[in-house]
Amino acid sequence: MKRSNSLLLLLIATYIACSFAGEDYYQILGVPRNADDHALKKAFKKLTLKYHPDKNLDKPDWARDQYVKVSHAYEVLIDPEKRRIYNVKGEEGVQENEQMKSQGNMHQDIYGRFFHTGFQDDLWHQSDVVTLSIQQISMFYRREQVWIIYFYNPERQESRQHKDLIRDLANRLYGIIKVAAVNCQEDREEALCEDLGAYSSPRIMVFPANIAAEGIQYDGDMNYNAISNFAAAQMESFVRLVNDANYMTFATEDPEKNKVLLFTSRKSTPPVLKALSKEFKGRLIIGEVRQASKGLVDKFQITKFPTLLVVTDASTHAGIRYEGEFKKDHLTRFLREYAHTGKAKTATLGNGQLAELTERLLENGQCGESDEKLCFLYLSKSRKDEKDLIQGISSFANKYGNDPINFYIIDAQRVTYSDVFSDVSEVPAAVIIKGKRKRYVKFEGEFEANKIRDFVDFVVSGSATMQKLKHHLDW
Repeated sequence: MKRSNSLLLLLIATYIACSFAGEDYYQILGVPRNADDHALKKAFKKLTLKYHPDKNLDKPDWARDQYVKVSHAYEVLIDPEKRRIYNVKGEEGVQENEQMKSQGNMHQDIYGRFFHTGFQDDLWHQSDVVTLSIQQISMFYRREQVWIIYFYNPERQESRQHKDLIRDLANRLYGIIKVAAVNCQEDREEALCEDLGAYSSPRIMVFPANIAAEGIQYDGDMNYNAISNFAAAQMESFVRLVNDANYMTFATEDPEKNKVLLFTSRKSTPPVLKALSKEFKGRLIIGEVRQASKGLVDKFQITKFPTLLVVTDASTHAGIRYEGEFKKDHLTRFLREYAHTGKAKTATLGNGQLAELTERLLENGQCGESDEKLCFLYLSKSRKDEKDLIQGISSFANKYGNDPINFYIIDAQRVTYSDVFSDVSEVPAAVIIKGKRKRYVKFEGEFEANKIRDFVDFVVSGSATMQKLKHHLDW
């Protein structure tokens, strides 16, 4: 019996030791376990000053690690619920609780989950602006991208008049540069404003991704272009400037990595390209070609700017073009496929949208004999009359981004469809073409979006019987 009791006590002791095997947050802050909020805030401010990068120029990495550790300890202990869990279950319990919360909020931006409190200022409600407070400062000190922070006092008209501008910055720079706002009116926020170098409001400061770098005050015009350009100048960039003279050097470097080119009319590197170059560093080689490089523009047959493509044959200036919106998340999905493969030959994923089938795309082989993917083609008679149906097709097209099918729309009068499809004599019509095999299948039935989607599913599954094309598709 005594032996059983001893074993039980040993198991309990082992459990308690494991529960508290992580960092001691009270020890990190140098406060007793019964410290109140005032004592926690005082200790936090003292330690953040002690470990500030400016005071540790000889050991910035160590200072950064201490800064993050102190911030995280404070973030847990200043929150009543997290502190209660920590006191009972230790660091492991806090981590488990955070994981449970994150699983229920996977649709939210991870920064939003850490930074938004129960109360959201109505200035930033339902926006991409991060409302940053001293309680959740640790994520700011773990940043890996440039931050624009707007310091403001909501009671001042001067602060509130910038609301739309800050929201627009956050929306258009989403995924590229983080945009946050700090309310300097409350006492607990004033400490953060001062710590970050904002001694008056309203004020905009830009913080580079490098935590050792100080924030830079912005004093320029209050408009989107001026602010975004100022912030973009602080971004890391691994983009190569490619021109007629150095193109072959760029194209032949590191043959195992795919080469990406952005043809642009801008005189400076777009922020989205800088962000992509950092994200895919070591996996893709990314370059930009300015409009002035006439030789490359003509050889790649570029007719609009911006145009992004993955080079498939450097000598013939051939490539797979991106056809979607120039938004960071869309571009990331497109490039991710080529970041994990060898030299690009053809896309295996669909375009995930109802795109315009242009003469240039037809000339480049889309829906033709060199196209290995399925090609959904909607031949429109009157886009005005078919507006609802077209919208319905657009809505479900993005569900097929991981399938080998592209979705296109074209005005029927632009192609001689009766010479291509033996059973298409009137429009509107919908067909799916298998260009490499010179075959197609026509949609039969009522023109409703859900029925056309069933048709697509049927064809993508490989169940459809296709017939031979009379002729390849011409403009």
